[in-house]
Amino acid sequence: LRLEAEVGYRVDSPLAPQPIFDLIATRGAIGAAELYEVFNMGCGFCVVVPQVDAPAAVELLGNNHPGAAVIGEVTGSAGVVELPGPGLTGRRGEGFSANE
Repeated sequence: LRLEAEVGYRVDSPLAPQPIFDLIATRGAIGAAELYEVFNMGCGFCVVVPQVDAPAAVELLGNNHPGAAVIGEVTGSAGVVELPGPGLTGRRGEGFSANE
């Protein structure tokens, strides 16, 4: 989490990870929390816009970056990134960990 805003994020529709991450996980014996913390699972660039502007932003970005999509939403949990799919939560300064 590098955006210094007093908000959090829920990424409930992430981009599909590239196949290389399966190889990295297997060969390096690396768990999901570390993969998301270190590699972002291939989602290295995000744009945060008001929800009402999301369709126009996706269209504009999609002209030069095929696959641009809405992947989540802003939450009121400052410094927290929720990844419901893999069951992970990231906290600013602490990294990701499995949900309990």
